[in-house]
Amino acid sequence: IKINFRLSNFDEMMNRYKQLLTYIKTAVTRNHSEKSINSILDYISTSKNMDLLQNFYETTLDALKDAKNDRLWFKTNTKLGKLYFDLADYNKLTKILKQLHASCQVRYTYLSLNAWLLT
Repeated sequence: IKINFRLSNFDEMMNRYKQLLTYIKTAVTRNHSEKSINSILDYISTSKNMDLLQNFYETTLDALKDAKNDRLWFKTNTKLGKLYFDLADYNKLTKILKQLHASCQVRYTYLSLNAWLLT
């Protein structure tokens, strides 16, 4: 994925990334998948291609719907919100902020909520 990014081979990069995302549900541990995906998202966040970044974040969020990885969902939404802020797309930013705020209102156990909010 990172090599394709460096080579500006974005179609192949997205195909490989989507393939990688299929493994987050069962093939690897939650921590391993989170570290791997965060590493990739951090790497591509250097891109000036805002459409590419938006596509990456939204693709990740779609995959996370089934994976039940709340911490990675929260981090990815935060990155997408930052992108919308940089693009001055305040309507989409407001939607993201509402989702993030609502996720903090859900009743979790004391320890899991604290661990989640500290990420």
